Amino acid sequence: MSLHIGKLIAQIIKEKGVKLTVLAEQIHTSKQNLNHIFKRESIDTNILLKLSNALEYNFFVHYCEGNLLSPVAKQEIAYLKQELKKVAVKFEEANKEIGYLKKINGLLEKRKK
Repeated sequence: MSLHIGKLIAQIIKEKGVKLTVLAEQIHTSKQNLNHIFKRESIDTNILLKLSNALEYNFFVHYCEGNLLSPVAKQEIAYLKQELKKVAVKFEEANKEIGYLKKINGLLEKRKK
């Protein structure tokens, strides 16, 4: 399935509840031009960058998914996802330890008084 960038842009604008007149001002274009963009299957990268910044959404990532990635890149992504999960677990454990230490510190402070 190919990416229809115009439809994706329209979807993100709708999800974020952004008014077209405001967005048009931000990227220095007209509301009518935005409506034309929604019909496009491809788009100039400069316009896409402006939209990405204005909407705080990285549209470029959609061009790196699926078959466009090499097998090596896919393996690297899978590895990084696994490592990220491990870091998340360690982070959660560290937060629990911090909670325990805060409780201990609170009890020691009460004892001092």
